[in-house]
Amino acid sequence: MPISFSGTGTLTVGGTFNGVEFNATDTANTDLDINLYDIGYTYYLLNFDDLPTRFQLGLELAVKVADVDVMFDAESFAEPESESGTVPIPTLGVRTRIALADFIGLTGRIGYMEYDGNHFLDAEAQLEFSPLAMVGLYAGVRYFDLKIDEDDIFVETKFSGPFAGLLVRF
Repeated sequence: MPISFSGTGTLTVGGTFNGVEFNATDTANTDLDINLYDIGYTYYLLNFDDLPTRFQLGLELAVKVADVDVMFDAESFAEPESESGTVPIPTLGVRTRIALADFIGLTGRIGYMEYDGNHFLDAEAQLEFSPLAMVGLYAGVRYFDLKIDEDDIFVETKFSGPFAGLLVRF
């Protein structure tokens, strides 16, 4: 899931970024790009696949891998400064699936992690259409809530919206 933010504004505090000082009155331009990758495993505690309506409910252990690029340009900088890194974020959650027929189902999942006042919540609901047993299409809605407040880093963002894609089961 790609996430991209950018903005321009007047700073209200001074500080340093990458060892370069900036002033509280500087106008600054920032760009934040995050590519978020999901890697997860679900163990189904309930798996009723012999009923007319199939029902599955399980625990999900996932790792969200965030590939982050930050660009910060303040008036007092000689040139823009940038930083990048990759951060794994483990989450624990639940996943459920209700299949109304062999080819159509409703899936929902929620994953959460909290540590020292920081938190990460990722939830989604989607409708799946699989005309072939192992291949299909899906569409749904996702909710994302991230708060990080550590040292000189503060990020608090929430967003939600529709999505669609292709799926392959194995």
